[in-house]
Amino acid sequence: MKVKEAYRPFLEYGRAERGYSPETTKKFQDCFASWILPRLGNKAVEDISSLDILKLKSSIVEKGLGAYRQYSILTTLKLFFKFSRRILKLKCLDPDEEISLPKRPKPQVQYLTQEELQRVLRTIDWKTFTGLRLYTLVIVLAATGLRISEALSLNRHPFEMGETQLEIVGKGNKREQSFSRLSALSLSSGISTTVMMSTPHCSYPLGFPEGFLDRTSGDSLSSCARRRA
Repeated sequence: MKVKEAYRPFLEYGRAERGYSPETTKKFQDCFASWILPRLGNKAVEDISSLDILKLKSSIVEKGLGAYRQYSILTTLKLFFKFSRRILKLKCLDPDEEISLPKRPKPQVQYLTQEELQRVLRTIDWKTFTGLRLYTLVIVLAATGLRISEALSLNRHPFEMGETQLEIVGKGNKREQSFSRLSALSLSSGISTTVMMSTPHCSYPLGFPEGFLDRTSGDSLSSCARRRA
């Protein structure tokens, strides 16, 4: 079986059996379309040798690709050969033995200071429904470290039932307890006057200036939010 013939079953297996996200699948498709298929697509999977892998790695280096891009391409190739061996039962090279991955530089974590975060919050017009919603979203992102997709997919129902802890299914389908305490923030309405956000790594106050929302305006905005949610 040629690489270009085994490529589609590999993607289908990843989606159906491994639970790869659409974003991960797109990365695999890009690695195949840009690098793997043009150089190895017409070769039988069983005939690819360590020399072929070396030539591919050399062409990647010659193009000046960064370490992360190199890592992505070679990781995709390793997964493809594992699939070929274990699922397609092809007698091909052992990727753990023949395909080494480049070292990736240690990522530099960049974050907003408390002062910078407050400056961001002050730019949001929280006197409108959309501004109030955005303000609440920024607070949740800053205090929990959730990815934007994870925050947007939060289900408000557990909070309405009085829950203060949620299990988040993150990258790679890893399950994490994101909120250790979320007592004052109402995700169902987006209303908060004083918010104490707490995670395993930090605990600090955020929220609207005290006295901004009186009972009447708060109830009105809450009703509006529920209708539009």
